[in-house]
Amino acid sequence: MIKKTILIVLCVSPILLHAIECKLSRTFDIRQEEVLLRTPYSFCVTHRDEIIVVDGRAGDIKIYDSKGKFLGILGKKGPGPGEYMQPVFCDYQASRFAVIDMHKKRLLIYRDEGGGDFRISGELPCWGGGFDLRIRGREILVSGLQANREKRMYSLYQVDMDSRNVRFLVPYWDKFGQSSWISFMKKRVEIANAPIIGLFGFCDHTRDHAYFVWEGDLRIIKTDIKTGKSSSFGGKTANYRQPEVSKAMNRAYQARDKAALTRERQNLSCINGLFAHENYIGLLYGNYFPQSGGWRIYLQLYSPEGRLLEEMILPEVSITIPFKPAPTMFFDKSRQTLHYMYHRLDEEDEDRYSIAVFRIVQ
Repeated sequence: MIKKTILIVLCVSPILLHAIECKLSRTFDIRQEEVLLRTPYSFCVTHRDEIIVVDGRAGDIKIYDSKGKFLGILGKKGPGPGEYMQPVFCDYQASRFAVIDMHKKRLLIYRDEGGGDFRISGELPCWGGGFDLRIRGREILVSGLQANREKRMYSLYQVDMDSRNVRFLVPYWDKFGQSSWISFMKKRVEIANAPIIGLFGFCDHTRDHAYFVWEGDLRIIKTDIKTGKSSSFGGKTANYRQPEVSKAMNRAYQARDKAALTRERQNLSCINGLFAHENYIGLLYGNYFPQSGGWRIYLQLYSPEGRLLEEMILPEVSITIPFKPAPTMFFDKSRQTLHYMYHRLDEEDEDRYSIAVFRIVQ
């Protein structure tokens, strides 16, 4: 049975966000006559509008042109050079493409030569794995888990591509809202349930600041990259359902009852994306709606100072699968476009992946 993947960008009337408009634009399909897209973990878009999709289950990276025509595959599943064991998250900026191989604990950097040709230009260790990454000039922001020389753990750090020097930005305890290692240790029993909610952390940057958010709490941490000084903000509106581990959820987790755990998670909001521009910060989270049998995605826009400007449901984005939506989004800073991929089942219960592309106009 052939699975169908459709990449959709729809045009509607602009939505006024105070001094910002959020519009939906062009449409095109990703065709699968030549190759099947199995499990997209992440994707990004080149300056030529080529779509690069990390297919985690297939263990490769698929490349399509701006009209959805298949161009080629980068790498294949395997332990050797040019192969991936578990490719997960990626980013693309200024003709550079970076991807994390979770199993190999490596961060691979490529130079885009055009025409679907990507040449390896660097490889960095990524011992704590990674949940998100952003290219920042000759440096890369990584959301993962990394220890400094004092063996203190950090959830966000920046690594230099050339020198491999690491700048530690967000301590692991701050990820969970604790002010110090001591306060973290005092609440370690409560925090031990965090993996039940999820461990993903999302990041992005502007010129001078890094932004980080844990999927389990709508609290954006803003860090001055030079000084390390940080603050936090977040608009927990009436729509946001604060994740908490209930007794029923804990029992389902311990019993490995996936169906029961999924039902419990559907009662909570799930943060699944963060992006940053010099003039605004964006956050995405999903809520499950039993009436429609699917997830809808909320977009929040903040001022750089952290003031919530607007919150809305993204038009046309509906995820008709029971488990929490995958964090598949890409934001192009130069063109101010947000690409969001979402997963649905069609009438024949075939997987259908769609992308809504929003242009943010100031």
